Amino acid sequence: MRSVECSISVLCFCLFLCCTAAAQEKTAVDGFIGRGIARISGGDISGARQVALADAQLKAVIDAVNSLLPAETFAAHSTRIIARFSEQPDRYLQSFRVTGENALPDQYQVTVQAAVQIDGVRQELSDMGLLKHDRNKAVLLLVMAAQRGLDAPEELYWWSSDAGLDSREFPLQQAVEAAFADKETRIISPFEPPLKDAFSQAAGTPAPDTDVMCLLAAQTGAQVVVHVRAALTRSKAKRLVSVQNVQCDITASAIDVQGRQVVLQAVTQALGAHVDEAEACRDAMQKASRQLADQITERLYQQLRQARPYVFKLRFSRDVSPAEVRECLLAYAQVLPGLELTELEQAEGRQSWTARVTCQADNADILKKMFGSGVAGYITRITSVRENVLDVRITPIKRR
Repeated sequence: MRSVECSISVLCFCLFLCCTAAAQEKTAVDGFIGRGIARISGGDISGARQVALADAQLKAVIDAVNSLLPAETFAAHSTRIIARFSEQPDRYLQSFRVTGENALPDQYQVTVQAAVQIDGVRQELSDMGLLKHDRNKAVLLLVMAAQRGLDAPEELYWWSSDAGLDSREFPLQQAVEAAFADKETRIISPFEPPLKDAFSQAAGTPAPDTDVMCLLAAQTGAQVVVHVRAALTRSKAKRLVSVQNVQCDITASAIDVQGRQVVLQAVTQALGAHVDEAEACRDAMQKASRQLADQITERLYQQLRQARPYVFKLRFSRDVSPAEVRECLLAYAQVLPGLELTELEQAEGRQSWTARVTCQADNADILKKMFGSGVAGYITRITSVRENVLDVRITPIKRR
């Protein structure tokens, strides 16, 4: 057990190398990425695989942590965070699947995609005093929800030219707004103040063009538009003769207003039941809306995190191979949240390399501070910083 813990601690390199998370029930396992590494000792490939798999699971959980914390906060408390979540990483995993594995001569590598229990991670970070929600920094969201009722020939939506301004006329809009508000997202209400006049250009259709939605939403200050379309149908389920069963099917897109593009899509459904059919409809919409918010909130936040390009001019103290350079960059990911290698070129000989990467740090000076005292296995010295280029001197430390 001690050797496993040491391996996980020493090899906890690739903490933040991918985005998109799906951490709720009924969500596909397509989100948090963990890349595990373990050394093969004495030809024990099976044992190395188990250590690498445990390492990958931990890193998937740490990737979820990264989605909730500012980069600077993680960098300042990375050792404490890794130690805390290393204790029982499996308690935060809902499910995972292995997406790739590779046995090298002296190393085993495993990559997993995991659905993480985000609420549990958030609570743990709160208990550690690291997660303090600031509503001024929450995503500002505009919901555009169109619904088709049980016997309605057309969809009802608030930006229609013949729709009223009473929010009670739009139960789906209310349900979706409430579901996202529970996720601590700031909502722009189309009713307070009314936005109908500003959205008159989109009045002709329940599904306006993306560019049109973004141009209009930009006037409100919204960062994201969640465009929702729902259809209500009577369900064939017969629990009790006196109970009405209604199914709500939702398709939704989250649109980045600044980038004017769809950043993620989701589909969900829920069944509502009540002796009154209208209440059964409301119940179905509320359940489907909560599932929708559960599915896309964390994924949405990750999509909005900006990965900025940087260039590392790496000068090693000895000749190194491309694989050794990549391993070094994986180690740097321990203190540089979101670090991802996009291109690697050999410069002069086998000691000098140019690595083009992306990272969530706002600028190169912050990136330099995040290096701190460096990472296990390497002596690192940053000799210069200019714009987005860092010159780095690296001395690998021989591992026992």
